[in-house]
Amino acid sequence: RISGLEFGVNIITPFNVKDFLDNNVIDYKHKVFENYKRDKNGLELGLHCILSQYEIKLYNKGKQNNLDSNLMRFEKKYKKMQVLKKHGIVNLSDLLDKAKVYSLIAILLRAWKDVLINDIEDSEFLSYKISEEDRRFLSDGRNYKYWEIIKKANRNNHNYKRKKYKELVKRFGLNYHSLIYKNLGETWDGLFDNSTNLPVVIS
Repeated sequence: RISGLEFGVNIITPFNVKDFLDNNVIDYKHKVFENYKRDKNGLELGLHCILSQYEIKLYNKGKQNNLDSNLMRFEKKYKKMQVLKKHGIVNLSDLLDKAKVYSLIAILLRAWKDVLINDIEDSEFLSYKISEEDRRFLSDGRNYKYWEIIKKANRNNHNYKRKKYKELVKRFGLNYHSLIYKNLGETWDGLFDNSTNLPVVIS
């Protein structure tokens, strides 16, 4: 029986991964990301968000492996198996079933949808395109504490504002969130398309 499992995808990005992690990532499901502790060599790889049953990781895989490319990893680590049991993953032998393992991408993509980012670069230029209220809203929303305050005041209003925030960022930003979502799915598919079939899988 498996007591825990982590899975994720490395993707090439058109942006500097460190800058993105430092400046663009806000939170995951209203919970703030924390920086990884520096290792013995002083290396700090990126961000993680620890919840009761799982952990979300978002870090600089290129830096970890001393690569020149912008390589970012998005990963979900389960410490408890309730969710994975619904995907038929209970024992180590279940990981030989290609269909079961492939289905994990749905979990990973849902997790990425819950990551809030802001990739709007030129707020001064933006002020000519949108109202002053929305411009302030985009600025305030960069701070996760802003979302905590709204959530405590009114959850319905919080959900509405969060949806609106994502729409504004998608409209006026660099569209990194959609790009990463697309790359996660395509890279996952590519890994399965190009992999050697597992012993129990009929070609």
